[in-house]
Amino acid sequence: MNIENVFYQRRCGLQRAKKGLAYALLFALSAVIGTALFSQSTSPLYSGFGYDSAMFQTIGKYWAQGDLPYVELYDHKGPMIFLINAAGYYLAGRTGVFILQVLNVALSEVMAFRILKGAGEKKALCLAVLLPLLLTVNWQEGNTTEEYILPLLFGSMYYMLRWSRKLNSGNWAHEPRWAFVYGLCFGFALMSRVTNGLAVCLGAALISAALAVKSRWIELLKNIVFFLSGAAVLVLPFCLYFALHGALYEMWYGTVLYNLEYFSGSGTAAPQGFLQLLVAVRRYLTGWCLIGGGLWVLVADKENRLLGVFWLLISAVNTAFIYTLNDYAHYGIVLLPFFYLAVLIVGVQ
Repeated sequence: MNIENVFYQRRCGLQRAKKGLAYALLFALSAVIGTALFSQSTSPLYSGFGYDSAMFQTIGKYWAQGDLPYVELYDHKGPMIFLINAAGYYLAGRTGVFILQVLNVALSEVMAFRILKGAGEKKALCLAVLLPLLLTVNWQEGNTTEEYILPLLFGSMYYMLRWSRKLNSGNWAHEPRWAFVYGLCFGFALMSRVTNGLAVCLGAALISAALAVKSRWIELLKNIVFFLSGAAVLVLPFCLYFALHGALYEMWYGTVLYNLEYFSGSGTAAPQGFLQLLVAVRRYLTGWCLIGGGLWVLVADKENRLLGVFWLLISAVNTAFIYTLNDYAHYGIVLLPFFYLAVLIVGVQ
């Protein structure tokens, strides 16, 4: 390699580093502005603490001071959301939670950019920076379980997209290391609000079925092991902590068992008429975007029909499930990655 090539590669590397830094600063600025304007329970621009967010902050604050969730203080969510708030309060009180939110939103923007990069860098950058604005439809008070799982949902959807785009070529191989990310996402959902991981569970189930159909049993086994390993990374530390404090059952009751009872007696967001249907579609529009995108691929792109089927099933089941829950807008936050997937699979064939 001659000296000219060395300098050329170094110059290209420096330019990429500068571009990466500029993008990171842009994502951070967007996250700061969006979270400050719209997260009313934690933003320095507002004085309120919200409703669910107030409970999470209260339990987090006292956990940081030594009190034990589910014993001294109780709410029917997993310990992950309390830990995030505890970390925030340990760092800087309510402002600390806001800072963690900003970092989480910025990371979500990075992952959205990564998904959309195949549609063009400029388009990906613009839509990623707009993520906080898209969140406003469902954000409500901010600092909810659905918000914090977004980076892992985006990451899981990114790898599932890479796999699904190979289906029509006959290459159904799936990297086990991708399943580790799915496991992390499921573990995060299980330790916060388990229904937030429905899309990942559906995708993992479909991938497992595909591997079984192709008799790729060793590969399927590896994927299962990596999935469970990813989940264990986030679940086992909480189990160990609460077991050591004699409150393991209390944790599982507040995280899962009580919520089974709660779900059986909860209301529904299902529309009761045409006008209600229009309102309901608007509230969870991001889910409908991928339903429409999947249908579009089935009709207009015969070469990618399996991709269309894969994402249509995931988006339709997940969106329909949201309507069986109470009519709380923030439940729809977990559908946000579907919008970015829809833009990509419709715009780039």
